Amino acid sequence: PLRRALTRMGVPSTVVTSLVPDTADNASLSYSVLSYLKRLKTQAKTEYDRLCTEVTNKQTAKTNLNLADYVRVNHISLLKKDMTTNPQLQSNKYYCIIPYF
Repeated sequence: PLRRALTRMGVPSTVVTSLVPDTADNASLSYSVLSYLKRLKTQAKTEYDRLCTEVTNKQTAKTNLNLADYVRVNHISLLKKDMTTNPQLQSNKYYCIIPYF
């Protein structure tokens, strides 16, 4: 398993064979190395599960958006006609009349 993990990580095969001989198995590794590898495996699993949950939550949040969350904005060209034909919105050289609401 250690040889396969090192190979997947991109370690050159010459380095892998020098680090882990062909006859090596888990029994030949020290207790500290085995416990470290087990801790790394558990940590990687936990992080993978957390990341999967986070991505799933983001995807469901995107699909649950309602139309009420959006604001409709009219394009300026649609408003241009009203601005030029409505006398209250026309600006003069000296002043602009803006009605109060």
